[in-house]
Amino acid sequence: MPEIKSLLEFDPGTTVRVVRINAGRGLKQRLLSLGLVPGADIYVLDNRHGPVKLCFNNSRIALGRGVAAKVLAAAASDDVCPECETDEPCPKK
Repeated sequence: MPEIKSLLEFDPGTTVRVVRINAGRGLKQRLLSLGLVPGADIYVLDNRHGPVKLCFNNSRIALGRGVAAKVLAAAASDDVCPECETDEPCPKK
């Protein structure tokens, strides 16, 4: 079984699958409305400094580090950007 970690702990270029969101009702609803739902595949563009940049659902978003820490995910089987469908660095970065 894959290890479950926060989005802060995944390397850029990794595809992850959302497992759960550990947040209050308001933040959880906001993230769910963006499409960050359990089971969603997300491509981590950057998480080294500042906001965590993600690519999913044909869009890119940036989450503050505190918010990203509340999104728990597991590594997906492939590291292909779901928007770009390539294993090359995301050209939309």
